Amino acid sequence: MDILIFAAHSRSTFTVADIFEAVLEAQRVTIRKCLKDLVNAGYLEKVTIYDYRATDKAKQLFGSQA
Repeated sequence: MDILIFAAHSRSTFTVADIFEAVLEAQRVTIRKCLKDLVNAGYLEKVTIYDYRATDKAKQLFGSQA
C-alpha cells in the first residue's frame, strides 16, 4: 500500500531505487515483484525499463491530481 501511495503522489516517474530509499527497505527483487503486481492490476505503468508512474486509476484512488 505504501508503494501505491508514494506512486500516486509522485510528481515524476520513479524507479526501484526510489522505492527502496523512500518507502520500503526490502530486497530489490521484492520491490520489483510488488511493482509488477501493481502494473498488472492497472495502478502503475512501466514507462521505460527502469521507470514507473501511477495511472489515473491510482491517482483517483488517493485523491491526487490525474
